[in-house]
Amino acid sequence: MSAIYSTFALGAGAHSITVTYSGDSNFNASSSSLIIVTVIPVGIANLNPTSVNFASQPVGVSSMAIPVTLSNIGDANLAVNGIQIGGDNIGDFSMSSNACGSSLVPGASCLVNVKFTPTATGTRTASLIFTDSDNGIAGSKQPISWWDRRCR
Repeated sequence: MSAIYSTFALGAGAHSITVTYSGDSNFNASSSSLIIVTVIPVGIANLNPTSVNFASQPVGVSSMAIPVTLSNIGDANLAVNGIQIGGDNIGDFSMSSNACGSSLVPGASCLVNVKFTPTATGTRTASLIFTDSDNGIAGSKQPISWWDRRCR
């Protein structure tokens, strides 16, 4: 017999768990040994939106800025190590403003505005990449895909 218990809802710190089975007609009652679970608080990155499809844009004309929000939904500070543009057409996309500092406390958010200025017709793609400490992993990357398929 096996059981699965999720510790996701536990707060930071040490927690003691004992599992007890009261038995039935086929199995005797039993209890587990004491189980100690230690929950370490971490920052958790949440991006909104997770992708952006820019409207059709004439070559050389900038779009309106689209806001992208990075939020820390975790229980500890989220280190923000960098924000960059990557992908095939990085020259067509830009950050028009960046209000993210080097860290977000739990519950805090920051905003990055992005613009699209196509340099050629056709499909244009890139990503906005947040490098942070998501789930306690230094150097974790959170990409947001950008694209426009109708450049004219």
